[in-house]
Amino acid sequence: MKEEITQQLGNYRLVRLLGKGAFAEVYLAEHINRGARVALKALRMYLPDERTHLVRQQAQALARLSHPNILSLIDAGLQFRQPYLVMEYAPGGTLRQRHFQGERLGIPTIHNYVRQITQGLYYAHEHGLAHGNLKPENILLDAHGKLVVSDFSIPALTYGAQTGAIGSLAYMSPEQIRGEVHASSDQYALGILIYEWLCGELPFQGTATEIAKQQISSPPPPIREKLPNLHPMLARVIHMALAKEDALRFESIQAFSEAFEQAIITHNANFTGMLAAVRPQSSATQLEQMVEKQDPKESRKRSRRALIAGLVGLGVFGVAGTGITSLIFTQQRSQGRVRLTYRGHNAGVLSFAWSSDGARIISGGEDHTAQVWNVADGRTIYTYRDQPEYLIKCTIWSPDNKRVACASNDQTVRVWNAVDGDNLYTFSGHSGPVNSVSWSPNGARIASASDDHSVQVWSPAQVGSVYSYLKHTQPVTDIAWSSDSKLIASCSADQTVRVWNSNNGNEVSSYNKHKAKLYTVAWSPDGQRIASAGADHTVRVWNVADGKDVAIYTGHTGAIYDIAWSPDGQRIVSGSADHTAQIWNAANGTLDYIYQGHYGTVNSVAWSHDGMWIATAGDDHTVQIWDAGGIFHFG
Repeated sequence: MKEEITQQLGNYRLVRLLGKGAFAEVYLAEHINRGARVALKALRMYLPDERTHLVRQQAQALARLSHPNILSLIDAGLQFRQPYLVMEYAPGGTLRQRHFQGERLGIPTIHNYVRQITQGLYYAHEHGLAHGNLKPENILLDAHGKLVVSDFSIPALTYGAQTGAIGSLAYMSPEQIRGEVHASSDQYALGILIYEWLCGELPFQGTATEIAKQQISSPPPPIREKLPNLHPMLARVIHMALAKEDALRFESIQAFSEAFEQAIITHNANFTGMLAAVRPQSSATQLEQMVEKQDPKESRKRSRRALIAGLVGLGVFGVAGTGITSLIFTQQRSQGRVRLTYRGHNAGVLSFAWSSDGARIISGGEDHTAQVWNVADGRTIYTYRDQPEYLIKCTIWSPDNKRVACASNDQTVRVWNAVDGDNLYTFSGHSGPVNSVSWSPNGARIASASDDHSVQVWSPAQVGSVYSYLKHTQPVTDIAWSSDSKLIASCSADQTVRVWNSNNGNEVSSYNKHKAKLYTVAWSPDGQRIASAGADHTVRVWNVADGKDVAIYTGHTGAIYDIAWSPDGQRIVSGSADHTAQIWNAANGTLDYIYQGHYGTVNSVAWSHDGMWIATAGDDHTVQIWDAGGIFHFG
């Protein structure tokens, strides 16, 4: 740091040096009045007067970025013409500090890292900002181990984007070396990162001049020469991101992310030796032929969209109850594409529900609020706070969309007016936390399930219970009405699902094939089948009439907290502690798609009523609405 800089910059007292880079020194600092700890980056330069306005504009653009995987810019200033930036403090250090130079990382670790990085980059690109200097030193870990990308556009902010090569040469795209930086440059840098993590070495090495020449004109050494067990599809996705011409890379960081996700699924299935292809030529082999047989001149003319469709659309692998199969499909819509992310909660979201017209969602959770918001733009309409000390464990709409009900661990269910937020009724018939609440399809009654081992059936129009069901021996975790409002299915920590008459409690059937606590139960739209899931990592689909299994899904690696049927009854989406939501065939358990947009447990899942979209909510404080990929062709 220059001698002229004192131990205080602006309103921040410097505590200690955290690190040095090519452009700046980073200090742990404290706000002199509030005492909040931050990371302060003092840039190594003095700005002429004519550049201060540009830097101020770029700093304001950076400050508008608000995403869980981007380090937030809090403040910026000038002291003695030396610019400094104030950011949130990430105590976990950088990925360069976590993994030593030359360390090879496992596929699961890389997968986790890439998923988080691409989410942050996609958000920034959508807001018109490229990173321009992606490298391990600029990827940090917060107190919970979540990745946050830092230093967005710091070199451009300091020196300007058109004054020559910007960034770290080892991760620099050919166009950056020529002085141009855009979104595709970040994809190239991420490709270098993945190559380095897999192989334990960078693809291009030597002096600065040698590396620059290689970046511009030399293809990276084939990654499968170093890692022969790497699936060809995964190798092809990485090499496509490293194309010298940006027109031959993926169309966007989101397109790269989708292709990488599918390639990881393919690699994992193939590597474990569990895959049995249904065709004599595997989808991966078709992909290799498609890419390797291209004429280099013709490849420049090829549509990027065609390449992306080929990479993403080949080789989705499904897990069935009787084994694993390979399915080649052509996707008519962009499955998994995020339509909207709602960030109105400041703690984990435990439950949500769509209104029947698909226009609104109510969500509730660990921040003790229930929030009604617009699906179209994510605008919050009402926030309910009548339970300031208690979690909102379950939220539902009345069938006519005029009321909402919220279950809480304060042993109550509250019914609200969905228009003006007035509290219409509070049900207090339980003696333990209420885990689930469900409105009958005909709108006449509500059922609520509790840790007190009971299900209470009651009407919001009268005081007290209509009926109390007391046949479970442990906490009742979830309930669901049949479509005709006559039957209720309840599941419990006692590992059973019981189906019974909602008027008198007479049991119709029971199911006890799970091996651990149950968390969720759901009827099929036709009322003939039930799906149930829980801590045994398994979803079981079975016939209500005779209890016989229809399909058993074992694709999750963690407890399953929620399941939902598609409106046509053909598919199920399940959310899990393994941080994924998975779509699969309800008839045979084959996997359609894995959504990995959350960086925490997925607590709640639901289809939109038209079947076009899925919403998922999780411990990462978000509700995410994404494309359900409704039209498939299997061949």
